[in-house]
Amino acid sequence: MGITLHLFLTNISILLLWKMICLYYVIKIRSLFHIVPLTGQISQTRKWKLLWTL
Repeated sequence: MGITLHLFLTNISILLLWKMICLYYVIKIRSLFHIVPLTGQISQTRKWKLLWTL
């Protein structure tokens, strides 16, 4: 009984660890996708400024 309980608790802790790692990377990837459109908008406004100065 003790060995089974220990293995069960170990499996739960490993699953929680993997979920935390996956969640961390999902949050990081989402934050990168929020930054990329902003940089795209900045480059678009620079292009328009260049067109207006010509």
